[in-house]
Amino acid sequence: GSWVSDGTSLNSDPTRHALSPSLVQAGSTLYAAWTEYDAKGISQIHAKHRTGDRWVSDDPRLNTVPPSASSAPSLLGSGPRVYIAWKEVYGNGLAQIVVKQLQAQ
Repeated sequence: GSWVSDGTSLNSDPTRHALSPSLVQAGSTLYAAWTEYDAKGISQIHAKHRTGDRWVSDDPRLNTVPPSASSAPSLLGSGPRVYIAWKEVYGNGLAQIVVKQLQAQ
């Protein structure tokens, strides 16, 4: 087989750097999460899910305390549930691990 593109870039802003992608399937839906730098150079966590032939944003930014720097997202699918964990660094320099569950729309 060969690898083929699955659409365009997932970046929320295609002019910004992104890194640390994570993918998971929950039920029949594919989810992606990644770190992306905003216009101020602060790393933010973003996530999208696949619907048909396009990627749809679930939440514009997942950081719990913007403008905290966040990185290293990790996704887990458990049945129909999707969880995401990442590292978030607060203004005082203290790094914490944050976990959220995707709530149904």
